[in-house]
Amino acid sequence: MIVVIYVAKIIFKNGDISTGEISSFMFYLLGLVFNFMIMSFVFKNFGSVYGAADKLYELIHHPYDIKSSGGDRPTKEINGSLEVKNVKFRYPGKDELVLQGVSFSVDNEKNRVVALCGTSGCGKSSLISLVERFYDPEEGEVLFNGINIKELDPTWYHNQIAIVQQEPILFSGSIGENILYGLEGIEGKTTDQLEDMMDEACKQASAYDFIHDKDLFPSCYDTIVGERGIKLSGGQKQRVAIARALIRKPKLLLLDEATSALDAESEHQVQKAIDVLIASGQQTVIVIAHRLSTIRDADEIIVMKHGAVMERGTHEELVKLEGVYKNLVQRQLVGDEIDKDAKGKDDEESYGSGSESGSEVSDPDQLPGDEPARPQADAIVPKPAMAETD
Repeated sequence: MIVVIYVAKIIFKNGDISTGEISSFMFYLLGLVFNFMIMSFVFKNFGSVYGAADKLYELIHHPYDIKSSGGDRPTKEINGSLEVKNVKFRYPGKDELVLQGVSFSVDNEKNRVVALCGTSGCGKSSLISLVERFYDPEEGEVLFNGINIKELDPTWYHNQIAIVQQEPILFSGSIGENILYGLEGIEGKTTDQLEDMMDEACKQASAYDFIHDKDLFPSCYDTIVGERGIKLSGGQKQRVAIARALIRKPKLLLLDEATSALDAESEHQVQKAIDVLIASGQQTVIVIAHRLSTIRDADEIIVMKHGAVMERGTHEELVKLEGVYKNLVQRQLVGDEIDKDAKGKDDEESYGSGSESGSEVSDPDQLPGDEPARPQADAIVPKPAMAETD
């Protein structure tokens, strides 16, 4: 730039150029330099972009073990039977076996409801991941309707099963959109037909009443639930998730800690929906248990520890064995007694403070703020909370 100014000065003194021409040339030169700077910036980043695109292309075309399409679509009647045969499994990159030769079956004849229980890390959720075919077992096989799930079309297979997880995932849309999410075959159906389908599923999930409560949700199925369903309570979200599972009319239903993250009242509502669902007999069910009330009526309870099956049988049979299952039950009973004692002390303090302030209690057997006790079903042992889960 200094050289350009010096040469322009000499030419100007000789009278060969005017001041305006010098200014025009300087502005043109600045614009040219600026554009070259932009071009250098673009070419500098081109290499990085090309390298990233090459990695992305390699990732997209990387061969994967579990294909998302292709496979058999059985035409015979689907009865929802599932058989896990001598399955061994370890997560990719891990040396330790998570499942060590696990076997069980669920069908519509003998074991329609199978419950999995055990301490945290025993492999219950890993089993559900194999049933969902998020992974393939290292050894053994998983059979659905008598066919290895590796041979089935993944899209068809996942339309036959449904899962309700501990933390339901709702999207930022309406209640109706969340219930219908991922449902195939709804193209061409009228609004009334879709609403009838949702009504049926919501009644089975005990969600119909609160969705149609004009005080709570004036727009019913058109109510926006917010990001991750923030406008719904925990129990409401869970029942919407159950309705979303049931509207698919699955042959196999997976319940993975469906009530463990709820408060007592919400748990009661969701548990009631699950009890009605299980009693309907419309599908086979695999339950991962957090509370004994969920599994005590199961056709078979499988007790797992360190990735292996330790005990199996009905609730009554396992209690008589006086083994791992009974120890879990006893630990839960102790926990329940501690919770009851703590609640009793809180109630006494509330009663004392109410008396000092001159408040009157109309019913001497009911303290202020107490909720009516929930009726308990008869059982061999009380219905405590199950131990920690995966």
